[in-house]
Amino acid sequence: MQPASMKIPQKKLPYALCDDRRLHRKLILNKEHVAYVPTKTLLFLYKIKAQRDRTFDLKTKRAVLSAQKRTWLEGKIVKDGSDLIALLDPEPQRCILEGQFDFNLLKELVEQHHLHFTLETVKELPTQKKSLQKYMNVTEKKVEKWVKDFLQNL
Repeated sequence: MQPASMKIPQKKLPYALCDDRRLHRKLILNKEHVAYVPTKTLLFLYKIKAQRDRTFDLKTKRAVLSAQKRTWLEGKIVKDGSDLIALLDPEPQRCILEGQFDFNLLKELVEQHHLHFTLETVKELPTQKKSLQKYMNVTEKKVEKWVKDFLQNL
């Protein structure tokens, strides 16, 4: 048994991060309605979490999942990868709310919440063929460059 000081931290991304003012933007829709939109930094972390969780579920629960649920998970994993690629794109063709990665904040969150394992998911993006196909007009080489640039900024 490992001593408490040697335990591996839980692989969790706290939902409380949504309350962190540095990680969301207030969008005033009209006099009566306001929406809070996650920053690119937070959205990226939650997309990684979604893809990792769904991939884990598909690998570990495949035998007990219905064919419909497996197909749905496979499609969601591809979409998550495509969304991550879109968030990495330095010049997206369409963007509703503009925003940049706050690499210092991202680095802080990775350290504070022991999220280093998420960087492996980022490194795998260029090899996710179906996600590349879903994000139009992108090549594996281009995504490799985006991933390299992203990781160098951390």
